[in-house]
Amino acid sequence: MDVGSEGNIFASQLRVMRIGVVILLVCLSSMVTAQSTDTLLVFRMLEKDTASGRMNLRYGLLNHSGKVIIAPTFQAITRLTGNLYYAYSNRKAKLLRGDGSMAFENKFGQIGACGDGLLLVRNALDWRFGYLGTDGWMRVPFRYTIASRFNNGRAAVSEQPVESRLNFGYNTIINKRGEIMYKCEYAIYDQYTPFQYDHTVVANYHYDDQEKPVDQRRIVFGLMNQKGNITIEPTHFTQLRVLYNNLMTFVDSTGQKGLIDGKGKVIQHGEFLAGHYSDGLIVFDRKGKYGYIDTLGQVIIEPQLEDAGPFNHGLALVKKGGKWGYINKQGKWVIKPTYQYATNFRDGYATVNVGGQPREKNKDGSYRHQHRQTYGHNDLQRQLKAVDGGKWMVINTEGKVMLTFHKGEGIPWVHNRHFIEIESTELGANAIGFMNSNGTWIYKHP
Repeated sequence: MDVGSEGNIFASQLRVMRIGVVILLVCLSSMVTAQSTDTLLVFRMLEKDTASGRMNLRYGLLNHSGKVIIAPTFQAITRLTGNLYYAYSNRKAKLLRGDGSMAFENKFGQIGACGDGLLLVRNALDWRFGYLGTDGWMRVPFRYTIASRFNNGRAAVSEQPVESRLNFGYNTIINKRGEIMYKCEYAIYDQYTPFQYDHTVVANYHYDDQEKPVDQRRIVFGLMNQKGNITIEPTHFTQLRVLYNNLMTFVDSTGQKGLIDGKGKVIQHGEFLAGHYSDGLIVFDRKGKYGYIDTLGQVIIEPQLEDAGPFNHGLALVKKGGKWGYINKQGKWVIKPTYQYATNFRDGYATVNVGGQPREKNKDGSYRHQHRQTYGHNDLQRQLKAVDGGKWMVINTEGKVMLTFHKGEGIPWVHNRHFIEIESTELGANAIGFMNSNGTWIYKHP
């Protein structure tokens, strides 16, 4: 074997490893948002490494009374399902119960998300994927080079070598016993949560010039239902995204865009759909202004907003006149746009800022005087970077102020009504601790 071929094989193996890590991390992160009402919280602390002097994050587990269930000694903790947690530290992974006890010994390598009661796992020996029960018993052996989590009793997998798969797409659907339900003639494009809805997107990589490398070909998309039937042939849609069950946004080869159903019938066209679907309404963009349409394509709220998000607790976070507020499904202001910054409601509470000033940006796009935190919630990072000073508050869905923090006292971040994290405003500092919605400290970092 020559050096060139050895290099190619090594590069292929590296690509396999990177793809597997991405799949596991994305699957894990996609589960976090579904845990807002749990009474156990994964929390973090900064810990100084005595050898290097570096500040490292360590994770533990709190209950809603502020009792430390699992001490913050792990590099990562993620809730997999129910009372089962994945904890990682010093290149070793453990499966823990919510009381801190060992669920079962991890003999399998990397463990990913849980779907339909099965854990996606990866063998450390040959980097193949399989599925594990939450009791620690193997359900589907390690045989797949790529695999998704289970949704609605099925998962998308492939046994093909990396170099023979087009863009690493799945091509086989299995049930929870590992039996093949059907194979797809096209690559399944949703690589992380296929079959979450009634349809999943498939990609045709053979449509363009076959002499071109795969990553340079023009790709066209279609739809497949959960029975494996192609409901829309991948011939002319250059973009296709499932919003919810029988609703898809599209862009076709002529540049037309809009909304279609699972059979390709155009419900609405000519508008750019921003993709937020909630409570029967979809955000759309007309000449830089946002509004909402229903599932029949009828305009419910005229495009007059500078930004718009999904509905939560019957309210949507929107921006008008440079300030944020909340509207109902009729487009009426429930909480007027008076905030410099605001978040979506979680468990009936949201974080807002009054009187803060937008931070100036440097030439590279970063914010001047921005805080140095590189961890935590994306929204929290945006708060710290985008707004300077002012008064931070926690409000309920009526706009009533529940908690107030003046400049320097901290920034509240709502996990749920049991856990409101108080983030320090000092550069590079740790979170201060947690309050409940009544303003009572349930835990303060030592």
